[in-house]
Amino acid sequence: MKKILISTIALCILLPVFAQKKVKPKNENETNKKEIYLGLNLGVSLVGILNKGMNEQDDSTLGHYKYFGKSTPVFGFAADGFLSKKVSCGLNFTLQTLKMDIDYWVYDSKYNFQLISLDNKAVLRRSYFGGKFLYHYLNNNRVDLFSGIKVGIVKWSIKLDKSEPELQSQILSDLIYLNRPAIGLIPLGFRIKVKDNISFISETILGAPNFITGGITYTINE
Repeated sequence: MKKILISTIALCILLPVFAQKKVKPKNENETNKKEIYLGLNLGVSLVGILNKGMNEQDDSTLGHYKYFGKSTPVFGFAADGFLSKKVSCGLNFTLQTLKMDIDYWVYDSKYNFQLISLDNKAVLRRSYFGGKFLYHYLNNNRVDLFSGIKVGIVKWSIKLDKSEPELQSQILSDLIYLNRPAIGLIPLGFRIKVKDNISFISETILGAPNFITGGITYTINE
């Protein structure tokens, strides 16, 4: 799976470089396909929504803990280039931070449950890196309408204010598929061009790293 992901990302980097040399716009209303889109965006993820507010996690084998959670939006960077008139590919990187103010923790120490009152905090970071392929239904000087697929890797990291290895292990165990390959479908996305080099973009996504995103793109014309 890792070889497939690496190959996909490599293709997303190299193919636009060669493909764009062969593409010529047919009329003034058609977008110049010798373009690279660089984008910054903010997104909303399901894990971010579920982490907010007062939560309690329970595991019959490890114990349970109660915490108040906060989440940042999903911050993202993307770069895209055209392979042909209708098809483009690119790279995508996102980062999201989740914070947990832990109220208490009850853990199982060899079947002896103990209540630990904690004033502890946990900071979790979820990063995503991958490639994407897009099919463009409509792309002119005003609007770009597309669908596509994303393939990448999700990775988590955690840091506690006070070292508690058992608590850290339990928090990580509650994150399903901790570090994993991820596939996301883009049913619909659009880019609205407000200036020659500036556009607003939005995407809906089924899967990682978020389910909706919006931002701004800068177009580099070659």
